[in-house]
Amino acid sequence: MKKHEQAHESPQPSNEQIPQSLGRYMLVLERPSSAELSALNRADRYRALFRNSEELRRRLLRWIDEQHLDAEIPAIDEPTTFNMLFAVATPRGAECLEQAPGVISISPTGEVAVSLMARKQGLSS
Repeated sequence: MKKHEQAHESPQPSNEQIPQSLGRYMLVLERPSSAELSALNRADRYRALFRNSEELRRRLLRWIDEQHLDAEIPAIDEPTTFNMLFAVATPRGAECLEQAPGVISISPTGEVAVSLMARKQGLSS
């Protein structure tokens, strides 16, 4: 495994741990057509979607290497079945990801920490 791929597979930092010059982004990926997926049973559909995300992640990691964007995009999360990936990137890296193969769109995650106690107290007053 390449050094770059190892770095991209390390545990992902929370928003509090990401330096200000970096942000977390959600990438929406291409997916198999509805016609392809409708012919599959639920288990096979799940496997097909996961394989698709795995392959697009591998392509994305190769593209990052080829474009020399390692410093701009230091982390890509593991794939999901929901045709999306999460990445840590600089604003410039995020702009570059919009042109990456297999990426349909990219947006900041805008994660917000929610305190259940604060919510609970707000309801009881």
